[in-house]
Amino acid sequence: VSPPVGVSAEAHVKSLLRSGAAALSAGAVDAGIESLRQAVHKAEQGADHHLHATAMLELGKGLVYGVRGFDEEGSVFLRQCSQIAQARGYGKIAANALIELAYVEALAARRPSAEHYLKNAQDFVGDCGDFAELHAVTAFNLIDWGKASDGLEHCSTSLQYGQSSGSKRTKIWTLGMGARGQLAVGDLDCAGTWLED
Repeated sequence: VSPPVGVSAEAHVKSLLRSGAAALSAGAVDAGIESLRQAVHKAEQGADHHLHATAMLELGKGLVYGVRGFDEEGSVFLRQCSQIAQARGYGKIAANALIELAYVEALAARRPSAEHYLKNAQDFVGDCGDFAELHAVTAFNLIDWGKASDGLEHCSTSLQYGQSSGSKRTKIWTLGMGARGQLAVGDLDCAGTWLED
């Protein structure tokens, strides 16, 4: 869909990103993904590399979290996004893309690959929210790798950063992962205390 007369291409892409995110949040996955695909296509035609990287990040995340079985396609956009972001110095976007790539790799039980992305992401994280996400995904990868004790340390670190960032989503996910880690080491009582928080 062409932008309305008098609306800049940048504003049109941002509008598509907002509508795509809203549709995904409302459970209208097909509409959300279509809006995000259009945003990537329109952004690619422009000269704003930051907006293009942002659009690819959002589409990659949408495919990973919103559409079952589309993790690999999502990874393609996330990799392209991270390459642009790293080359152009968009640290936050690079960190987010690399953390999401690590999550996809951990889901697929490709532990060393996930660890590689997480190590690369460390060079780009800049705020408490990013650090909380980094340590949460690291914990997930380690606990599922059979390294529950190390994973639990990262859960605690994630929660510390999460307190500062105020991210409820990361906190809830990390608490669940902490309980899972305690179950993995056979400590049922401690597993319950993670869930009580």
